[in-house]
Amino acid sequence: MDIIIDEIPGRKKHKILETNGEFVRLPTLYDQEEVAGKIIINIGTSKTFEHKGIKIELLGIIENIKDKKDVLKFISLTSELESIGMLNKEVTTYNFKFSNVQKLYETYRGNTRNVKYLLKLSIETKFRSLNWEQEFAVINPHQSSILDNENSPIRLEVGIEEWLHLIFDVDCRKFSLKDVMHGRVTFKKVSIRLKSMEIQIIRKETPNVPKAEPDTTVITKFEIMDGGPIKNETIPIRFFLKPYELTPTMMNINNKFSVQYFINLVLTDVEDRKYFKQHEIMLYRILKDKRERKNKIITSVEENKVNEDNNNNNNIETNNENNNNIIDNNNNNVTERTNDEEKLD
Repeated sequence: MDIIIDEIPGRKKHKILETNGEFVRLPTLYDQEEVAGKIIINIGTSKTFEHKGIKIELLGIIENIKDKKDVLKFISLTSELESIGMLNKEVTTYNFKFSNVQKLYETYRGNTRNVKYLLKLSIETKFRSLNWEQEFAVINPHQSSILDNENSPIRLEVGIEEWLHLIFDVDCRKFSLKDVMHGRVTFKKVSIRLKSMEIQIIRKETPNVPKAEPDTTVITKFEIMDGGPIKNETIPIRFFLKPYELTPTMMNINNKFSVQYFINLVLTDVEDRKYFKQHEIMLYRILKDKRERKNKIITSVEENKVNEDNNNNNNIETNNENNNNIIDNNNNNVTERTNDEEKLD
């Protein structure tokens, strides 16, 4: 048995990091897009195959990794392909389609919960049920304008009585998954011996269970200072998010759990004591608009061409003026020579 999903032309497959450390690429769909494709059943050299029904299900599930029995189905749609009957061809093909499927949550792999979308093919026989599953990915990108709304900068002050005072600035608090984070750390007072400072991106998975502790994962660390700073020194921050396996911020997924991200500033002194300050950041998946990019490129090329033409015209006019000036000067010289000749005569 095989399930082949119709993919959107030009759309890349979504890359997912599994718990075993391997990457898999899955067909990718958006919310409200139809899920369609075909089923291929090969009975091999058998002449006939008797069954009691063939059906395909579309499932959206949330798995509890720590409890395999805790599986919540938030989508469950069924399409019957054939009732009781007989397969008498070596290869039989069925088409299927689920229209206007509401897929609110993105595909997710975490430490405590997984969000998955599956197509499950079932063939009922006299003695058992034969099943085959095919996973596909769901992503729900936003327009880039979402980053412009209420995207105020982050400003944190860290102080240790009379020993340390610094200001941690980040230019904004909303980022796309492929963004660059810009900021700075300014030391107003330093009376403590520091040896390093780093930026961390932290992910927290929080179950919607009373008194449940969030599962915290340090996604990446980035050292921005090595050695002790001096008073009024400013350390710039330029941090690329694209290389890391980040997901959008997801709040209250089907009342089961939330995924939040934090930027964490960590200072270490010469005695290996650590001081930190963190603030939540919002991550979004932004829709790529190739047409907009293409139009920008075309506009830029046309502007450059117009500028080149204007420069060429200006050069031509300047050359013409110069040539006219040369001709006028030559005529004047001829006239002067003629006058001189007359005087000589």
